[in-house]
Amino acid sequence: MEALLKLGALVLSGTERRLEGISRNMANISTPGYRREVAFEEAILLQSDAIPQSSQIDQSQAALRKTENPLDLAIDGRGFFILSDGKNTYLSRGGQFSLDASGVMVNGMGYRLLNDAGSPLHLNSSQPEILSDGTVLDNGVSIGRLGLVLADHSTFTAYGGGSAFQVQPSDYQPFEDGVVRQGMLEGSNVESAQEMIELMTVLRRAETGSKLVQMYDNLVGQAITVLGRAGK
Repeated sequence: MEALLKLGALVLSGTERRLEGISRNMANISTPGYRREVAFEEAILLQSDAIPQSSQIDQSQAALRKTENPLDLAIDGRGFFILSDGKNTYLSRGGQFSLDASGVMVNGMGYRLLNDAGSPLHLNSSQPEILSDGTVLDNGVSIGRLGLVLADHSTFTAYGGGSAFQVQPSDYQPFEDGVVRQGMLEGSNVESAQEMIELMTVLRRAETGSKLVQMYDNLVGQAITVLGRAGK
């Protein structure tokens, strides 16, 4: 009977984690560059190298849209931008940047965009030209190249807010073939209809888990009753 209780608890624990993931997905449906969390079963269909975790990250690219803002950047194809808060390192597909008081490109969380040398990008102009290979021209002069990298999503340790994932420097490698689109943003790859279907599936699983726990309680109650009668 104890195995029945453990199974019910396992099902309920798994559904709780999936509900958290669905909540994050829905909260970031409009966040540029956000990558949706998917259940492991769906991850197997999306990629061949999925490993057994409670959830995976759907790396499929979302649509790009023009903004004409020179500080808006999108990655066309594979790759991530490297960001830093001065202490931790993050990877992100979100390319909605602005300039802080010192002229450094930062995202909405204040994380600084890094170049391929691992340093923040300091601009003298709010109208830089950024080439498709990531080269940054400030007033027509090259000041370096954006740091674009590849990483296995299984190394992402935590969300860093919005579309950013916290990583260790050893978890990614430079990507020389990344393609940057200036004046464009990649949207979120979350679709509300898909999340609602997933939500209904998770709720059915939660109901199954609750029934297993209830069945265990009933069996324990019956066993106590039988033992009580036998002891009379």
